[in-house]
Amino acid sequence: MMIGLTVTGRSDDTLFVRSIRTIDKCSSQRSALFVLEMGQINASDSLMLFDITFGYDTNSMRPGILLKENTLGNQLNYYNGPFMNLTVPSEIRLSGFTINRLAVGRLPLIAFNADVTADFCSPTSLLTMPYSPEFNEEFKKTPNVVVIDSVISVANQRSDSTKGIQFNVDSIGTDSSRVINVPFTIDQGLAVGSYAHFALANNNGYKTVNVEVDQLGIEIVAIDDSTVTTLIHENVQSITGRIVLNRNLDTATTTITALVTVDSCQCIRPAKQDRLEISYTKESTTSVDADEDVEIFHITDGRIILQHLHEHPIATIVDILGKHWWSSNAPVSELDLNEIDLPSGVYYVVLKTSTRTQARNFVKK
Repeated sequence: MMIGLTVTGRSDDTLFVRSIRTIDKCSSQRSALFVLEMGQINASDSLMLFDITFGYDTNSMRPGILLKENTLGNQLNYYNGPFMNLTVPSEIRLSGFTINRLAVGRLPLIAFNADVTADFCSPTSLLTMPYSPEFNEEFKKTPNVVVIDSVISVANQRSDSTKGIQFNVDSIGTDSSRVINVPFTIDQGLAVGSYAHFALANNNGYKTVNVEVDQLGIEIVAIDDSTVTTLIHENVQSITGRIVLNRNLDTATTTITALVTVDSCQCIRPAKQDRLEISYTKESTTSVDADEDVEIFHITDGRIILQHLHEHPIATIVDILGKHWWSSNAPVSELDLNEIDLPSGVYYVVLKTSTRTQARNFVKK
């Protein structure tokens, strides 16, 4: 970041404030290191004094100590200098001078560290320069440009198997409903911005319809026939809900998986995930009417007794020559052959349903 000074085009006129340490925001040790550089300083440049002030946000960092070993500042050590002055709130003043020698060499001008208290994962500027840096009047390389590096911070995530998502059932059973509700729980303590993902794998006959939750603070951000993604956008306690599926085949199977993801700036990576296999096969309802080996009626004392039928038959009586003698013309639930006026002889009674036709002989006396 360039701070309010005139650019002359000479790199020797630039003061670089390097941030040379990457911060791990998930660590308890988050110390930034700032090094001030001006390139090669010769005796002819006449460096004898510097006085540089930085501004900073007290909510973002806390100044540490001055680091002067192997720096030009260690040569500007009058009265045991150089010094770090923190008297003015939100300012860091660095200064050093000498009266009997010149600072020379290709060394940093000075360095200092600071504890970073802000949370961030993108390059962030923590220092400003409210005043132009000052040097002794004889110094020939007084900078016209100041370049301050941003601080780099990353999150070295830690996997936590106690956090994430799980289904609240081991199986769905043989529910014949076309709408299936699969209950789940998302553990408390997940960061805002976490995502819960549901997906159907090896799927045949199911599709995702919705996710219903019992608390506020979570919303669907993407859904199609086989996936649902939800976003946690508020700090909430443990989240319970249901993923809703539709079954559109009589024989259906799927495996539903669930996991939670967080962005790369979170310190905890939820590792608990779950999967559940779901299947359904419609039970066969084939009637014994279609089984040719099963008797659908028998005759006892001239009465027809129906059995193993799911519908009432139409009855017809013919003689042994095939001559038609009588018909019910409508389905019957019972029949007494003794009440039918027939000449003496041998006859066949024929019962017919939509799937079966069966005949038995009887003797009319």
